[in-house]
Amino acid sequence: MSEWFSVKDRLPEIKGDYIVTWQWIGSWSGQMYTEVDVCEYRGDRKWDTHREVVAWMPLPKPYKEDEEIDDKETGMTLTPHIESIPLNRRIKSEE
Repeated sequence: MSEWFSVKDRLPEIKGDYIVTWQWIGSWSGQMYTEVDVCEYRGDRKWDTHREVVAWMPLPKPYKEDEEIDDKETGMTLTPHIESIPLNRRIKSEE
């Protein structure tokens, strides 16, 4: 499994999608929130978000089925197709 990188220490070398942790303060509550999501890195310290990205990690390789599946009804051999599903999990900070 990949490890998290602080944006203070290192940024991605290649533009693309990454798992990120960003922090933001709720406008009504005034509380700090931490959110994990998938975000595009555009290079030159720019991310596709208005929130402050504090850490990032590469996306894992998609799950891949080791074997093909035989469909008994059609007689066809099927290869499973897996798409990436963005994460969107909001966690209230303990701080």
